[in-house]
Amino acid sequence: MHADTLVSPNMAGFHLTAFSPDGREVVGGVDYLARIPKTGGEWTRLEAPPSVDPLLWARDWWIYFGRLLWGRAGEGEPVGFREIWRTRTDAKRAELYTRLPELCSWWEISLSADARRLVCTVSRAEPDIWIAEHFDPDER
Repeated sequence: MHADTLVSPNMAGFHLTAFSPDGREVVGGVDYLARIPKTGGEWTRLEAPPSVDPLLWARDWWIYFGRLLWGRAGEGEPVGFREIWRTRTDAKRAELYTRLPELCSWWEISLSADARRLVCTVSRAEPDIWIAEHFDPDER
């Protein structure tokens, strides 16, 4: 077995990464989208809006990524994806690929190899208050 360690660029770190179709490069992102040869070297910044995670580097060389929505006022942990974008390594501008009808969990998401199907976890909190009385048998 052979393992390589690629040092992440000066950003918070990567949540998700994806291999290029030929397996020679890796793309990653959080603050911005960037790629690096699998053998190491310099990271190359790609055209994309801020706060992104790559989902797929497709066989047609499109790089698909989710744009992260963050907690209150951009602080705290990311809460999920609402938009999927795409770009190419030589693109001058990234393009919006689709808007999602629900907020998808950013750590539980998968895009099919042809980027035509997406599966993700959607969860909602119910803000209820429950009051229980006389449930301790020793108090009776």
